[in-house]
Amino acid sequence: MSWNTPLTGTQRWLLCSAALLLQIVPLLMADLPALDDYARQQLARNDWEAVGRPLAVTMHMLFSFGADAVNVYPLPLIVATLVAAHALACLARHWFGLPTASAVLVVLPLWMQPMFLQNLSYQYDSASMALALVLSVWAIILGRAWPARFLLGSLLVALGAALYQPTVNVFAGLCCIEVMRQVMDGHRLARICRYAALRLGQLLVGCGFYYFTCNWMVLRGRAELLAVDDHWPAAILRHLAATAEVVNLLITPWIFWGAIGLGILALGGLGRQIRIVWLQPYGAGERLGLVAFLLLPMALLVLCVPGVMLVLRDFSPDPRALMGLGAVLALLLYLVHDALSALPRLRLGVLVLTAVAMLSVSFAYGRVLLWQKTLLQSVSQSVAHDLSSLPARQYYLLDYWQARLWLPAAKGTLRNLPVLERINPNNFVMLPEMLPLVGIDQLHTFYQPPPLSREQVLAASPSPQLVRQLYDIHLLGDAAYVLFKVPPAPAGGH
Repeated sequence: MSWNTPLTGTQRWLLCSAALLLQIVPLLMADLPALDDYARQQLARNDWEAVGRPLAVTMHMLFSFGADAVNVYPLPLIVATLVAAHALACLARHWFGLPTASAVLVVLPLWMQPMFLQNLSYQYDSASMALALVLSVWAIILGRAWPARFLLGSLLVALGAALYQPTVNVFAGLCCIEVMRQVMDGHRLARICRYAALRLGQLLVGCGFYYFTCNWMVLRGRAELLAVDDHWPAAILRHLAATAEVVNLLITPWIFWGAIGLGILALGGLGRQIRIVWLQPYGAGERLGLVAFLLLPMALLVLCVPGVMLVLRDFSPDPRALMGLGAVLALLLYLVHDALSALPRLRLGVLVLTAVAMLSVSFAYGRVLLWQKTLLQSVSQSVAHDLSSLPARQYYLLDYWQARLWLPAAKGTLRNLPVLERINPNNFVMLPEMLPLVGIDQLHTFYQPPPLSREQVLAASPSPQLVRQLYDIHLLGDAAYVLFKVPPAPAGGH
């Protein structure tokens, strides 16, 4: 079979499944819980309503066959991955009609873009985030015909937000690509204007559905918007700069030249489409309008990387919230696919190389997680052993968060792929919630703030009871305080 032969529906799904499963294999091998996972797996907490994600509660009830959220990882993630593979296979059909293997590779960055690795790192949240992505893709495939498909698409956008809010950015980004595709397919300006208006309407109605049904659940302060005043533009620019700083971590010397090559090819594809539009027998005004619909969505697509996070007062450019980056990379590969249409073998080679580069980041990240798991287990076992040797009945851990990831075994990897440090959500040397894994089970240790700060502990007990490389233990009455002293990362990197 020629690599330029159109694939059947089953072949498309199998190809997408293979790629997506390969992406998560390193995470499954590491099997490292992330942040909230430790507390949730101990108490089987199913408390996503507080963050405005009621469908995540429902999803975990279904997988747990009960009201609580039992940790059945990786079953939910594997199921979500296979469902996502079907959605991406359908998107390839939607974009290309009779897609070949190279066409299927174009849609993979929606899942395989490196920032999404942080989403996939969570044993509890990964499946709901993945299914939220699926709903955004389905909303695009469904179309926008009024009224049934329009309203159903809007409902899918709202349901996606009820699983994970930043997937609204993915839908918005895909809408930008859809508008550009309308121009590339040769439609007239009036039809494209109607199409863009309907897609914008879907987005707004979907967000409205979510706001009036779920937003009231969100704890006060988590979703407060920036004040619209004289400082608003400067705040938006700061948020964009912070987002760009995170995305720039992806650029290594080799990736830089690869990105330059892809950018040149994409510009060639875009230039080809602009030339086709300009040669159409339309009036100058309509041709300018069509060119604008090719260029303006690209600028909007960049804004979709942080998306709704831009206007939040409590802005944090966490990689897991930058899901819109997948749509940007999908457009890049879409234009590359178009530019190399006359060279199918070269096109396939370029797109395969791009997919391998994304997989390479995933596998490197998996090794970092394995090394970190070894360190975390060693530290927690050491702390548990030392605490058990003391006559203490209460245990408190202080200063276990790290400004920079300290992981000696990963120095070379983190130096060459600095984005992995930003993707990794486990910026701690140990969590109190990890103590049950080594046999210490005291709820006050995990869910109540320590009665004394580090300074107060040192003032009351200048000399530690035990001194270790990564921590000291001070004994005050029947309470043991573990004060961590993680070595700082060297200036300029690892």
